[in-house]
Amino acid sequence: MFCACSTDVAGAPPNSRTCPVCLGLPGALPVINRRAVEHVLATGLAIGSTTPDATRWDRKNYFYPDLPKGYQISQYDLPLASGGTLASRRRPGRSRWRSGGRTSKRTPPG
Repeated sequence: MFCACSTDVAGAPPNSRTCPVCLGLPGALPVINRRAVEHVLATGLAIGSTTPDATRWDRKNYFYPDLPKGYQISQYDLPLASGGTLASRRRPGRSRWRSGGRTSKRTPPG
């Protein structure tokens, strides 16, 4: 979400799809992926969400095994889209759809 690293990790050596931003190196500033924002806004419009004039991204600091930089950038108070209706059999009544910086998952070896 905040760097240009490939998310296609199938068959890639460990740590080969990283950059200074996703490693959280000093001086590396995250830049939001414009295309991802466009997709979130298009999805929001498709389900009848409202979009704010401004949004806010929060930096949450904590330790997590698959988060080497030690922080996560996410939205809560002013998401890109809120409200709307999406038919769902399993989770009706969802009020927030957020976008965040942690788009990967930890896969334990073996």
